[in-house]
Amino acid sequence: MGELSSYFLNCDDSLYIPSFQYVNAGKSGINAFWEFPLHSHEDFLELSLIINGTADIEYDHLHYSVGAGDIVVKNANIIHSEVSSPDDPIEQFCVAIGGVHVPGMKPDTLLPDGLSPVIAAGDAFDFLYHNFRYQSRLSEDAREGRHDPILQHSLLTCCAAVALLIENNAVPTVPVLHSELITGVLDYISSSYSEDLSLEKLSRKFYISQYHLSRKFKAEVGIPINQYILSMRLGEAERMLAFEDIPIKDISERCGYSNLQYFYQSFKKQTGMTPAEMREYYTSSLERIRQN
Repeated sequence: MGELSSYFLNCDDSLYIPSFQYVNAGKSGINAFWEFPLHSHEDFLELSLIINGTADIEYDHLHYSVGAGDIVVKNANIIHSEVSSPDDPIEQFCVAIGGVHVPGMKPDTLLPDGLSPVIAAGDAFDFLYHNFRYQSRLSEDAREGRHDPILQHSLLTCCAAVALLIENNAVPTVPVLHSELITGVLDYISSSYSEDLSLEKLSRKFYISQYHLSRKFKAEVGIPINQYILSMRLGEAERMLAFEDIPIKDISERCGYSNLQYFYQSFKKQTGMTPAEMREYYTSSLERIRQN
């Protein structure tokens, strides 16, 4: 057993679940084309257990395919996105876990650098599935002030199981090496997506013509820069709708939209749902799984 899994088996840290989500896309209806645009989590890592279906994910600017039986490890502060296959809709548990402090790694980090975030759960799938179902109920009690030591134990053992999978089954991946210019642009967008960003302002900030910045960004990242900014804003908006209890007006402002109506229009156009419908989708989906 390696140092990573041993940490959780001997852990004195108090782990917690800031949010728990259940996603069940479908071939028809409001969630037929479910996706979660670019976003990151500042204060927790996320584990996604794929129950059924397939999806394409982007993690740290690399693309992966995921399917039933996979566990996806998303470290804090790493930009990622997900798109469900419309022909094979995704069903998954998404568990946010905070308070992880593995020695030698950044806070709320479980996946070492240079490894794929997608790992086959194998024989551990049933164990993780039943524990995540149980945690969905216990985490609701914890948010209401009834801390349950069984939840803490379940979290630790699940993290230890995932750590063991990482040690035994994770495969190396080749990181994307962006140019110094595009790395700077990506970092700036990540920290400033709530500001009034535009190709013109970015070109002035990085002392490059709009034409050359546009061409270089698309060549290295794969999508136009304005589309990347839009995806980042809407992804962060969906993250807040799913994981935080924040008024929609405040979410709009935090994501760079001074006009609430325009935010609603942009969000509905890209996701197929209004922000209120998206929040209700996550709330009702989780409630159904808790009751079953």
